[in-house]
Amino acid sequence: MGRSWMTPATAEVIEDYSKNNTFYHEKSGFYYTMLRQNGNLLQRRYLLDSNKQPVYVHEEEASYVVGSGNHARSYLRHHPNGVVTQLPVTWYSREKRWGMSPGYDVPNHLDFSRAVPQGCVFCHTAYPRLLSERIEDSHYFPSPIPEGIGCERCHGPGGAHVQLASQGESEQLRQSIYNPGRDTKEAQSTVCYQCHMEVSVDSLGTRVIKPGEDVFSFRPGRLFSSYAIQFSVERPGARDFQVVQHAELMEASRCFQASAGRMTCTSCHDPHRKVSSNYAPAYYRQRCLECHDAGKLTRHTAVQRSGDCSQCHMPRGVPANGGHTVFTNHRVGIYSGGGSAASRRSARAAIRPALRDADRSLSEDDKLFFLGAAYLDAPLEELMGRPDLVDKGIQLLNDYLHSVSAKSVNPLYLSRAEALLGKGYQALDKPAEAALHYENSLKLNDRQLLPAYSLGLISAGRGELSLAQRYFSQVLQRFPEHVPSIHGLGALAEAAGRPDEAVRHFEHAIRLFPGSLASLYRVAQIHLRRQESEKAMAELQECLSLNPKYLPALLDLGHLYSQQNRLSESRGFFEAALGLDATQEEIYNALSVVADRQGNFAQSVAVLQLAASRGVAGEVTYMNLGNLYARKEDFPKAIQAFTLASTKNPQNPKVLFALGICYLKVGNIVKGRALLEQVVQLDPQNQEAKQILKQVTR
Repeated sequence: MGRSWMTPATAEVIEDYSKNNTFYHEKSGFYYTMLRQNGNLLQRRYLLDSNKQPVYVHEEEASYVVGSGNHARSYLRHHPNGVVTQLPVTWYSREKRWGMSPGYDVPNHLDFSRAVPQGCVFCHTAYPRLLSERIEDSHYFPSPIPEGIGCERCHGPGGAHVQLASQGESEQLRQSIYNPGRDTKEAQSTVCYQCHMEVSVDSLGTRVIKPGEDVFSFRPGRLFSSYAIQFSVERPGARDFQVVQHAELMEASRCFQASAGRMTCTSCHDPHRKVSSNYAPAYYRQRCLECHDAGKLTRHTAVQRSGDCSQCHMPRGVPANGGHTVFTNHRVGIYSGGGSAASRRSARAAIRPALRDADRSLSEDDKLFFLGAAYLDAPLEELMGRPDLVDKGIQLLNDYLHSVSAKSVNPLYLSRAEALLGKGYQALDKPAEAALHYENSLKLNDRQLLPAYSLGLISAGRGELSLAQRYFSQVLQRFPEHVPSIHGLGALAEAAGRPDEAVRHFEHAIRLFPGSLASLYRVAQIHLRRQESEKAMAELQECLSLNPKYLPALLDLGHLYSQQNRLSESRGFFEAALGLDATQEEIYNALSVVADRQGNFAQSVAVLQLAASRGVAGEVTYMNLGNLYARKEDFPKAIQAFTLASTKNPQNPKVLFALGICYLKVGNIVKGRALLEQVVQLDPQNQEAKQILKQVTR
């Protein structure tokens, strides 16, 4: 535990930074190189261009090393605005190689942009110094995060203990520090359970911290239920185990249930020392034999009785959310063949939080509150993908508010319920209902940050710019480094036609958080509107360094290079964009224009036909295809294309005009004249159509 969180300066180097320190992640197409320079740990990501040269290079330095290295090590970056982000590559000690961090082995991972919340930091380090007025922002760490899981995480505040020890006091020394060994078995377990009872690494429904508490306010010796309510996460049909699920599995064991509460984590583990791998089988066998009489193990051979009990009764396996690292299954039992306990994971949609037995004595009102909160106490982006669970959480919290409406209730509970309802309705894209509940929450507790920020977003979406500015400014009065609100003010200034002010806000956001892709892109857009092409190009290239798959930047650069007649480069951007999103008609047409300007008629036609074959082609695509054929005087094919364009929009005079001309070209005067007459009816100012009609009616 003392090596759970370190700085690069204090972490022993166990990784390979010189030989096998570059690898290609096939799913995302990214290359990664890990470097150690002057004691600093760096991760560099890039793509290779057609000449095998690195492009879109992005590099970040690690501020922290997470993990003892017994299993793995990951790396984090602490930014000037207090946000900590995860670097995408992890060192896996058992395999002695680099690989993608857990959750990153997918085509579209978060790369360097994944922000680490306080709840994740909670189990890896000591008590960080936080600011009470900003504690609500779960991603804010104003000070360097202390190294290692310290003594106080198990023994409570140690100031008085240290003072007495320094003064040579001995009589009161033992009493000045909390010792779990002198407390009840339940209290001893709670010390371990604060981290090892997290039943899932899914953010949904694992524990709900009580209103008035914060992530780091738990202290050893307290009842855990006075700090948070813990949930089991039901996954119908799933038997896989999680990295942090040890305590739940232990409590499901017959060993634990038969012990009548006497069995705890320390029955087997000594928290003050790690058993060496050579001695581990004998050490843990002895722990088993403290309860199990070796003479009664008649079904075991002599070799088995002197062997490794855990190999059969606590088999190791790959956890569902890992992939590289093996963990011991803490559900002690009989496993046929000693195989892994991990199995295929059930669908995320099946996840349901459920109260644990220890918390089922809650009042009916509290059950409604905490269970509703478990459904909604997750990031907004995650909730947007789980509308069925959001509906359930909304129902529970609305029932809670109705039930307590005539009762005297802690306003912090009411405020939290209203804020969660606001987030739920926001996830369901119901801004009016969301705003109402956020406003109710602020009336009960006007010092909150997130409801005010969310109201700023909702107001901006409604076009209520002055109200949005008031909410963003309200957040920044208490939290000047809140980058989303700074960006919000920039977007409002841009919408109001004040580009210089907008750029100041966006650049401020970028200084505080260099990974602020949204702010960087908005600056590029302002340069584009000002026709400052070189500045726009530089900003857009920087966007792609942050995220090489950022589609808006790829499209803008494609158009910019096309305008400068740098057609090969333009085509490269459009092809990259098409590889990311084959559903946008605009991309096919942009590629067709570039190919046509390069003199490649066949390619220009082929890309539009590709759009048609994929069901993406609309009026514009068929219009452009018709124009290409008409220029080559292939009028029958042009007629086919223009006819398809007309079916998309029968009242477009430009399409009808082109179609009429083509019919005239193939000698169908009647059809051509009828179409041109229709053009004049739709567009009486079309002098060209009138002139041609005069000629064909002579």
